[in-house]
Amino acid sequence: MTRLSGLIMVMSLTVAAGSAAAFPSHDTPSDSGQAKASFDEGYRHQKAERFAEAIDAYERSLKHDRRQAEALSNMGFCYKSLKRYGRAISAYKDALDINPDLAEAHEYLGEAYVELGKLPLAEREYKTLLKLDPDEAGELKEKIEARRTVN
Repeated sequence: MTRLSGLIMVMSLTVAAGSAAAFPSHDTPSDSGQAKASFDEGYRHQKAERFAEAIDAYERSLKHDRRQAEALSNMGFCYKSLKRYGRAISAYKDALDINPDLAEAHEYLGEAYVELGKLPLAEREYKTLLKLDPDEAGELKEKIEARRTVN
């Protein structure tokens, strides 16, 4: 059973400003009509930066289909945007349990670790992301380096 608590493909969360501009993935992973409808609702809320509402919708989607890595990753982003890092990390890990190659989950998990000052863990996600999506890996590396200069 997975821990349900977690969101995906958004533009970068800047370390310095801590702001989040959400442009999530809309790759609906489920064939279930009810799961898809709830996922789509979550996506709309997330895009509008209504993160609590998005989380509720993604949770409903996951009740119909628990194997949605994208929904879990999107939930993680919503939690991260609300600065609920423990729940975000849990959701990203659940997403990666389902799909270990989900680049966005590695990227945003790394960002959550950066926000918490857990740079060795962020570096680990960077190394994985470098193999999966080198362009996005560069953005995570910049955030890690920016955090190092702050410390």
